Amino acid sequence: GIFKKRDIFLLFFCCRFRIVSWILPKILHDKKFMDRRFCQGKLSAGFRKPVLILVLVLALIVLCGCAEIKITHPLGKQIMLEIDDAQCTIGTAVLRLMEAKEEYKSSEDDVLWIRTIGDTTLADYVKNTVKEEIFRYTAAQVMARDLTIFITDEERSKAEQDARNLLDYLETRYNLSHYNISSKDAVDLFLKRTYYNKVYEKLSENILMEISESEIKAIEIDYVFIPAEDGIEVAERMRNELRGGAEFAAVCADYGYEAVLNQTMKKGTMPAAFETKAYALRDNEISEIVETRDGYYIIYCLEDYKVAESLANKNMMISDGKRTRFQQAYETFAATAKMRFNDAEWDKLDIISME
Repeated sequence: GIFKKRDIFLLFFCCRFRIVSWILPKILHDKKFMDRRFCQGKLSAGFRKPVLILVLVLALIVLCGCAEIKITHPLGKQIMLEIDDAQCTIGTAVLRLMEAKEEYKSSEDDVLWIRTIGDTTLADYVKNTVKEEIFRYTAAQVMARDLTIFITDEERSKAEQDARNLLDYLETRYNLSHYNISSKDAVDLFLKRTYYNKVYEKLSENILMEISESEIKAIEIDYVFIPAEDGIEVAERMRNELRGGAEFAAVCADYGYEAVLNQTMKKGTMPAAFETKAYALRDNEISEIVETRDGYYIIYCLEDYKVAESLANKNMMISDGKRTRFQQAYETFAATAKMRFNDAEWDKLDIISME
């Protein structure tokens, strides 16, 4: 008859099992079996154990069949991080740590570094931030190829000049030779940073098309909240007085409520019903009563478009959007990339005592 793939697989597996089941007992119970069977009695005692181990491993491979052996070379002596075929040297990582330390330089250095940020010290926070940076910088070198991003001659020249400037500055403050830091390490730091910036911008080049004018719009309002237990009638009387031209803060005070005055508002900061009514207003308009589960709002629009604040919102949304785009791309890349980090060398670095 015609064999199915499953039948062929089972037959192949059974054959392998018979071979292994025949040879393993002989190896385990007859120490001279390998010598007699394959080496004609010429296998010296010193070689029997390594050969036995090799045969056992091969037997297991034959039995498992589908097992995949991956042999990876150890990280080089001067390598801190390797992502696929891109590397970051220890010198480059140390340079970035020194650069970061200088950004936090203070006359209270000894006290500064042990201050806490959340559940960690500033020293550990900075070190962890730099570690994340070098991962992203190095990953960007690999990601750049898929995005057809390259370094121009002008960008390379700038990286070399920036590297010289950084080394000139740090040489007066640190013993760079102690860390075997070279000019190549410094150039590599700036080239990595250039790749990162270019990848970051490339991934978000169309971000503006996804941001609408209504999303960035900021307005300025006065408003007051009337609790539900006070009743909608109170809110209606107050609104009528305001529509008659009474001053907002004065009406609120007369009824015993505290008005919120000159409030700059942007999307997503107030309840949806409140937001809808507020953004529909024009300058000097009073809203209808806004009903919510907890009570009622009355809104007075002072300015229906704050130019500077709207621009600030736009820039913030662009920045957040770019960060999100890169994070998503980086996580996707990292899920399949081969990453190795030299934890032993990294743990030796102490940002406080670095000099």
